[in-house]
Amino acid sequence: MRASDIIKENAYTTFAGKDISSFESPKGGKPAYLLQTEQGSQYLITDDGMVIRNKSVHANTGGDDAGLKDWADVIEYYHPDPVGGVTFPLAVSKAIEKSMKVALSKSKDGERVLAIFKDGEWKAARISDVFKHVASEDAIIKQKYSTTPKLNWHVLDYNLKSDGSLSKVHPGSPVSHGVKL
Repeated sequence: MRASDIIKENAYTTFAGKDISSFESPKGGKPAYLLQTEQGSQYLITDDGMVIRNKSVHANTGGDDAGLKDWADVIEYYHPDPVGGVTFPLAVSKAIEKSMKVALSKSKDGERVLAIFKDGEWKAARISDVFKHVASEDAIIKQKYSTTPKLNWHVLDYNLKSDGSLSKVHPGSPVSHGVKL
C-alpha cells in the first residue's frame, strides 16, 4: 500500500472486539495488516499470510452470517477490471459452487489464471466453463493480482487442499482502506 492509502498507524487497536495483539494464526503468525472492504468487513492478515475475517452486516447478505469467520490459508488481491463481466474472485467462487476442482496458476505474463480439472487434466478455465451465459468473448479467466494489499482491488481468501486445489473460497469486495500493523 502507498502511504496515501494507509490510515493512521494507531487508528485500530481492536479487531472483532478484542485486542489485535491477542490474535495469532494457527501457524503462529502475528498481525501484520488490518484491512477494511467497501462493504465494511475487516480482515486481519498475519505475517505468515493467513487471514481471519470479521464479516460486516451488509446488503448482499442481510447480516445473516455476520461476525468472525474461520482462518483462511491465503489472501490475495485482484485488479477490479471484470473478466467476462465478473470479478476474478467471483469467477473462482462460482467454479467452486459448481463443484469443480479448481486451482490457481500463473500465466507467462504473471497474471493469475483459474485452472480447472476437466476430462482428466488441468486446463485454463474459460468463461463458458464456469458460466451458463458467455460474454461476447469466451476468454480465459485470468487477472492481475497481488499478494500484498492494494486499494480498490478485490479480496479473495481461500484454503488449500494437500493436492494444491482450493477449498473454502471467499470473494470479498474491494479494499477501501487499511493499516500496516
